[in-house]
Amino acid sequence: MSSKPSISVIIPTLNRSLALQKTVNCLLKSTVKDFECIIVDQTPGAADNDPRLIDSRIKYIHQSKASLPLARNRGVKLSQADIILFLDDDIEFGSNLLYEHICAHVRSSTAAAVTGRIKLLPPHFYTGGDILAKVEPKSAKFVVNFDQDKRQESDFISGGNVSVKREVFSEVGFFDRMYKGNALYEEIDMSMRIRRAGKTILFHPTAEITHLRAEEG
Repeated sequence: MSSKPSISVIIPTLNRSLALQKTVNCLLKSTVKDFECIIVDQTPGAADNDPRLIDSRIKYIHQSKASLPLARNRGVKLSQADIILFLDDDIEFGSNLLYEHICAHVRSSTAAAVTGRIKLLPPHFYTGGDILAKVEPKSAKFVVNFDQDKRQESDFISGGNVSVKREVFSEVGFFDRMYKGNALYEEIDMSMRIRRAGKTILFHPTAEITHLRAEEG
């Protein structure tokens, strides 16, 4: 990876036009100006070119089948950058998010993926106290907690705020499209494949977003 790696942002979306606009507005304020963004819209009847999202760095495509793993995989295949950052469509974040993800990859040669901090708004909260995202491989039981302030290794990623080195997909494959009903499982599956390949997942708390948890979508 070069000392100044490029970054692609992939945002799958479904029935969240207003929330998506807030997310895109945050992205357009990024201190990193050189990026590409691929929005994969799975909303039935969505236009192929949404006029509210006009920016030379943004590519807007429509996907007729509603499938989060498929949308992520499609975005990867269309992207061009060294680092691929996946974001949810109902988040807010500061101007340094892309910068923090890039810096984390540059600083860590062993990290295949960098998963960032995700803050929730009341009444939503994480369980697990000070335990970061944890999974038991044999039972598949897991603790979901991405709101920590210590930089450390993580057992699994969160697809709403995670960046992955491009070569990882050629080494371990894409997101498994067979997981249905709960997007978290394909994220854990991907994480386990990454770790089985001898690579690490880095939790980088200063790559921070707030998850709005929009009801629609």
